[in-house]
Amino acid sequence: MSRTYSDTLRRIAGELSRHRHGPDMLRTIAASERCTGDPDASAWDTAEALQYAALLFSAGQACPLYSALCRSRFRPGPFWRRPERGSEGSRLAADLIRILRR
Repeated sequence: MSRTYSDTLRRIAGELSRHRHGPDMLRTIAASERCTGDPDASAWDTAEALQYAALLFSAGQACPLYSALCRSRFRPGPFWRRPERGSEGSRLAADLIRILRR
């Protein structure tokens, strides 16, 4: 059985794998995408969750989180602050934040 992941996950995997918690974050994102069953539908949630976690934990332009953020195609508008409460993006962001707080 072949695994199919979103374009977002494929784009950020290389950069995110260089972060101290990157492998755990990638496993969490992949598991979330497998649960939805539709990589295209989960791409937005993945990008939005990464955006929020990177905003909270990025240590600047040299940080792999920042690099992964730049590879993502998610470009929030001026009023975007975080994933919508109760959304899959919000749940994934909470999981990523828990990993980053270790």
